Amino acid sequence: MFAAETANAKAPKTQTNVGRAEREFILHLVQLKASRRFKATAALGRNTPVRGAQAWLKCVVVWGNVFIPPLLGATAKLLPCYGTQEGGQRILMYEAAVSTSCASTLGDAVGLPRFWLAVGTTAVLTLLGPVLWLCLAASDPAKKHVREREETVAFLVAGYEPKYRWWEVTVLFRKSAIYVVATWFPMSWAPGAHLVYLALIVATAELIHTTFQPYHSSLLDRIESQALCAALIGLLLVASLFIKWPFMPYAIYLTSCGMLCVVTAGAYLHFLFWGRFTI
Repeated sequence: MFAAETANAKAPKTQTNVGRAEREFILHLVQLKASRRFKATAALGRNTPVRGAQAWLKCVVVWGNVFIPPLLGATAKLLPCYGTQEGGQRILMYEAAVSTSCASTLGDAVGLPRFWLAVGTTAVLTLLGPVLWLCLAASDPAKKHVREREETVAFLVAGYEPKYRWWEVTVLFRKSAIYVVATWFPMSWAPGAHLVYLALIVATAELIHTTFQPYHSSLLDRIESQALCAALIGLLLVASLFIKWPFMPYAIYLTSCGMLCVVTAGAYLHFLFWGRFTI
């Protein structure tokens, strides 16, 4: 009887010890989770400025891909005068004010405020476009970066051979050159020069592309080459139509019109059906 009473007296003490151990274990687990959460929050706080800067960098790259070519074309409007003939009167264009001074030589242009505005704008766009893109493309692909930086680089180099990671810069130059030509030689004023310069740009792009073939996929190289070739043929045919009948035989004029329609429609149909069955 004394032993039973002694056992009953010790039981609550044992339960108390077990409950205390459980409380200590739970408290230790809570402290461990809080410590890990604090470390993760601190690490996130340290990386937040880096991630934010890289997110802004991605926005600048995407913005430049869309807006740098038209902005360079708008910068070309800062030359609002053109000469109708050598030594003749220079006429204002783009609705410039009548009092706008025109520069006949580079020395005269240097003294104009808009010349330096054009130079400064071109320099800023060059830094935000080709220079920045080349720096990103030249980064080591094996080095780990934050996710935003990797997405930005992938936007520029995806699909290209490793040695041609800079190729997107040449595409940006081509688009910018087209905008500048369209600004300096409007179709309504100088259609012949407009078409000839565009044909030269496309022909140069075709020659460079077929020489380097920068894509990983030979299919993409063929599509790009064929698209540039179709654009070049279309431009040359349109330019030929400016030599109008009766200055050339009417049959040749009709042949050029027919070829233009065939090449234009054929290019669209070719890429529509051939691309559907090959890609």
